[in-house]
Amino acid sequence: MIVRIWRGRTTQAKADEYGAFLARTAHPDYSAAKGNRGWQLLRRDVDDQVEFVLVSTWDDRDALRAYAGDEYEQPHYYPEDRAALLLPAIPIEHYELVESA
Repeated sequence: MIVRIWRGRTTQAKADEYGAFLARTAHPDYSAAKGNRGWQLLRRDVDDQVEFVLVSTWDDRDALRAYAGDEYEQPHYYPEDRAALLLPAIPIEHYELVESA
Protein backbone atom coordinates (compact mmCIF):
# COMPACT_ATOMS: atom_id res chain seq x y z
CA MET A 1 0.00 0.00 0.00
CA ILE A 2 1.19 3.53 -0.81
CA VAL A 3 0.61 6.64 1.31
CA ARG A 4 0.48 9.91 -0.67
CA ILE A 5 1.03 13.20 1.17
CA TRP A 6 0.21 16.61 -0.31
CA ARG A 7 0.86 19.90 1.53
CA GLY A 8 -0.20 23.46 0.93
CA ARG A 9 -0.33 26.73 2.88
CA THR A 10 -2.71 29.66 2.73
CA THR A 11 -3.53 32.76 4.75
CA GLN A 12 -5.70 32.75 7.85
CA ALA A 13 -8.26 34.82 5.94
CA LYS A 14 -8.62 32.21 3.18
CA ALA A 15 -8.24 29.09 5.32
CA ASP A 16 -11.88 28.24 6.07
CA GLU A 17 -13.01 28.69 2.48
CA TYR A 18 -10.00 26.83 1.09
CA GLY A 19 -10.38 23.96 3.57
CA ALA A 20 -14.03 23.56 2.54
CA PHE A 21 -12.95 23.55 -1.12
CA LEU A 22 -10.35 20.84 -0.44
CA ALA A 23 -12.90 18.65 1.32
CA ARG A 24 -15.51 19.13 -1.44
CA THR A 25 -12.95 18.32 -4.13
CA ALA A 26 -11.08 15.46 -2.43
CA HIS A 27 -14.15 13.45 -1.51
CA PRO A 28 -15.52 12.85 -5.03
CA ASP A 29 -12.08 12.73 -6.69
CA TYR A 30 -10.65 10.12 -4.36
CA SER A 31 -13.89 8.18 -3.88
CA ALA A 32 -14.18 7.65 -7.63
CA ALA A 33 -10.55 6.57 -8.08
CA LYS A 34 -9.97 2.84 -8.39
CA GLY A 35 -7.38 1.71 -5.89
CA ASN A 36 -7.94 4.54 -3.40
CA ARG A 37 -8.30 3.21 0.14
CA GLY A 38 -9.22 6.44 1.89
CA TRP A 39 -8.01 9.92 2.72
CA GLN A 40 -7.68 12.42 5.55
CA LEU A 41 -7.54 16.21 5.44
CA LEU A 42 -5.44 17.79 8.20
CA ARG A 43 -5.14 21.46 9.17
CA ARG A 44 -2.84 23.39 11.49
CA ASP A 45 -1.93 26.99 12.18
CA VAL A 46 1.68 27.91 11.45
CA ASP A 47 2.37 31.45 12.62
CA ASP A 48 0.08 33.66 10.51
CA GLN A 49 -0.58 30.93 7.92
CA VAL A 50 -2.59 27.72 7.78
CA GLU A 51 -1.12 24.48 6.48
CA PHE A 52 -3.30 21.77 4.98
CA VAL A 53 -2.08 18.21 4.55
CA LEU A 54 -4.02 15.72 2.44
CA VAL A 55 -3.05 12.11 3.19
CA SER A 56 -4.42 9.38 0.96
CA THR A 57 -3.78 5.65 0.75
CA TRP A 58 -3.60 3.64 -2.45
CA ASP A 59 -3.32 -0.02 -3.41
CA ASP A 60 -0.04 0.56 -5.28
CA ARG A 61 1.80 2.93 -7.63
CA ASP A 62 -0.21 1.63 -10.57
CA ALA A 63 -3.37 2.92 -8.88
CA LEU A 64 -1.65 6.28 -8.39
CA ARG A 65 -0.68 6.41 -12.06
CA ALA A 66 -4.24 5.58 -13.08
CA TYR A 67 -5.47 8.45 -10.87
CA ALA A 68 -2.81 11.11 -11.47
CA GLY A 69 -1.01 10.03 -14.66
CA ASP A 70 2.65 9.27 -15.23
CA GLU A 71 3.63 12.50 -13.45
CA TYR A 72 1.89 11.32 -10.27
CA GLU A 73 4.66 12.74 -8.08
CA GLN A 74 3.78 16.28 -9.19
CA PRO A 75 0.79 18.08 -7.68
CA HIS A 76 -2.23 18.82 -9.85
CA TYR A 77 -3.81 22.18 -9.09
CA TYR A 78 -7.28 23.56 -9.66
CA PRO A 79 -7.75 27.32 -10.23
CA GLU A 80 -8.93 27.60 -6.62
CA ASP A 81 -5.59 26.18 -5.44
CA ARG A 82 -3.62 28.77 -7.39
CA ALA A 83 -5.76 31.58 -5.98
CA ALA A 84 -5.34 30.44 -2.36
CA LEU A 85 -1.89 28.88 -1.99
CA LEU A 86 1.07 30.96 -0.84
CA LEU A 87 4.02 28.80 -1.84
CA PRO A 88 5.02 27.32 -5.17
CA ALA A 89 4.37 23.66 -5.79
CA ILE A 90 5.56 21.47 -2.95
CA PRO A 91 6.52 17.99 -4.18
CA ILE A 92 4.15 15.24 -3.19
CA GLU A 93 5.64 12.55 -0.97
CA HIS A 94 4.94 8.84 -1.31
CA TYR A 95 5.67 6.20 1.29
CA GLU A 96 5.20 2.46 1.36
CA LEU A 97 2.97 1.55 4.28
CA VAL A 98 4.86 -0.97 6.40
CA GLU A 99 2.35 -1.49 9.19
CA SER A 100 -0.94 -0.02 10.34
CA ALA A 101 -3.06 -0.57 13.44
